[in-house]
Amino acid sequence: MAEGQTPPSVQKPDDPCGHSKIRTYMRDYFIRRLLLILPTLLGVTIIVFAIARLVPGGPLERAIMEAQQFNAASGVSTQVAGQGMALSDDQLQKLKEYYGFDKPVLVSYIDWVTKVVKGDLGSSYPTNRCRMSFRIDSLSPCIMAW
Repeated sequence: MAEGQTPPSVQKPDDPCGHSKIRTYMRDYFIRRLLLILPTLLGVTIIVFAIARLVPGGPLERAIMEAQQFNAASGVSTQVAGQGMALSDDQLQKLKEYYGFDKPVLVSYIDWVTKVVKGDLGSSYPTNRCRMSFRIDSLSPCIMAW
């Protein structure tokens, strides 16, 4: 053994407290959590899309109900014999095209996700205003107060 060197049994370990194990564990935990973001986000978007599409009182039922209420209030009857709807088949088909009910579910889902990512959240039923404008109107006072 050369002079000035300590024997291997006396040398200090590189990490006496085990910090490298803790760092490795935390890094692996962080990576696992990052990898779980995409499946979780996919699951949440599928659930929201399914609820919005399948819940009773969706956009088509609402349009039919509003047309019936409008016709009842104005006294105009547009019902065809044997049908209880206030909308014609052509109007109903145009509504289905507008809301994407004429497309397969997967295509509608992809279109919906694309719009959400772009910030197009559709329009509000009661006010027929862009939903994003509600978000901006709500954030304005918060930003001004900050």
